[in-house]
Amino acid sequence: MKRAGNTAPAPIVVGSDDDRAAPGANAQPITKAIPNAKLDILRKFTHYSFPPSRNEKGKQYVKAVCTDPAGVDRDALHQQVTARAPEFFTRTLPASP
Repeated sequence: MKRAGNTAPAPIVVGSDDDRAAPGANAQPITKAIPNAKLDILRKFTHYSFPPSRNEKGKQYVKAVCTDPAGVDRDALHQQVTARAPEFFTRTLPASP
């Protein structure tokens, strides 16, 4: 894969159990192609663990998108990723003068 011209830090987050965009075929090559990218593989999460939680009616109509593997807490995932973003940019961006 050709390296991109981007030089800004790029956090790439993927679930280890993503069966729609497997990390080895997607996130890992993309991370290698972007300078300053950092790959964060979250254990047990799937492709559909990332959309927001749904109410019971939503779960009934879009079950595949709303069903997580046993032991996966979608809301905790969202909190974890949200907390990691500012930490990543604080570490990787230069301080403002």
